[in-house]
Amino acid sequence: MEKKPGVELPVEPSEGGLKELVLKWFMETQAPLILNSGSFPDWFQGFAARKDAEDLLRDKALGCFLIRLSDKTIGYILSYK
Repeated sequence: MEKKPGVELPVEPSEGGLKELVLKWFMETQAPLILNSGSFPDWFQGFAARKDAEDLLRDKALGCFLIRLSDKTIGYILSYK
């Protein structure tokens, strides 16, 4: 799967709240488990909107997927075709 340029992880200070908490959780507990030589896997897209995930998967074969961070709860979202 083609990697989205620059997985979006930084959070603007003005956004605050849950998104910052999700980022802190991810960087402290999850990132060390999935980083491979300092890079995230192609299937990981960071904070990506649903529409962006759908656009990335539109021209892919059935069975392709990506994982993104939720900005509404601490956890992941699986997007698949």
